[in-house]
Amino acid sequence: MKVWPVLLDSTPEYLSATFGDSTLLTAPLGRELVVSALCRQLSEVTGDSPTIVAPPGASPAYRARMRTLAPGNVTIAGSARELADVLGPAETSDLLLFLDPRCLPFRGWNLTSLVAEAVETGREPWARELDAYGVEVVALNR
Repeated sequence: MKVWPVLLDSTPEYLSATFGDSTLLTAPLGRELVVSALCRQLSEVTGDSPTIVAPPGASPAYRARMRTLAPGNVTIAGSARELADVLGPAETSDLLLFLDPRCLPFRGWNLTSLVAEAVETGREPWARELDAYGVEVVALNR
């Protein structure tokens, strides 16, 4: 089983109006950036570098900037087609891990245990929604 990490970047109106070219992944989080914090946590659960989905209307310099800011060899997908190309080789037993910084809880979540549970159980497909309001597990029906 392979874990395919995908970070969904966005530019909320309050960031674009105040800081121009900033996105949520480039926002500060304590002493590091959100992208650095997420990549650090991801390195504990997978050796694979994440794919970052660029926000709509990202500038041409976005890819270069994210490759500089994100540790490791990240892939940047600027469209649904590019994301499909990146995830195309995934097997049905693989884990697609989408992280959206708009919906991450401030504290109290553990990415390592979340992924470990999925890898260890290997049961029927499931989806877990983890957001700022709580955790909900939903079984996917075939």
